[in-house]
Amino acid sequence: MLELARNILGRYGSLLEMSRVSEGDLARLPGIGPVKAQVLKAALELGRRMAAENAGTLGNSIRCAADAAAILRPILIAQETETFVVLLLDTRNRLKRPPVEVTRGTLDASLIHPREIFREAVRNSASAVILGHNHPSGDCRPSAEDVRVTRQLVRAGEVVQIRVLDHIIIGRAGAGDSRDFASLRESGVVDFSD
Repeated sequence: MLELARNILGRYGSLLEMSRVSEGDLARLPGIGPVKAQVLKAALELGRRMAAENAGTLGNSIRCAADAAAILRPILIAQETETFVVLLLDTRNRLKRPPVEVTRGTLDASLIHPREIFREAVRNSASAVILGHNHPSGDCRPSAEDVRVTRQLVRAGEVVQIRVLDHIIIGRAGAGDSRDFASLRESGVVDFSD
């Protein structure tokens, strides 16, 4: 069994890449079959959820973009479609509850509306939010649409008096960039006015 695990991991190179493989593709591997493939996918999902829980420990203060990315990464990194998540914060920038998935889109778009973001923030009496989503392509550079939506959400936050502190995009580290995330606040492409 250990040899089988080594072979599968060697084939895909990492647990992250293995988590992206469909159950059907895993089942076709020699020695796996449909039952073991289902067990593998379940184990990988449990591991992802445990990492997300550990990263997003309630009460931890988020001091910078890297702190937010550490919480968002295990939730978003293996998603095959664009997924939008919101971190709900108290007045000391501590998580009020685990990250909330707001919407799931297609391979390259996630339709988002301010009401979905701020509904959760109001329900949870959040003082501020940090927005996060993934780029399944791995390129974490913000698109023109990312910038437009973020500006819209910052304005909506001002109306309901809930600050939008940042928008983090999770991707994968590439040849020209050692970071696997981008912060719209750090990039300066959006005025977060605080």
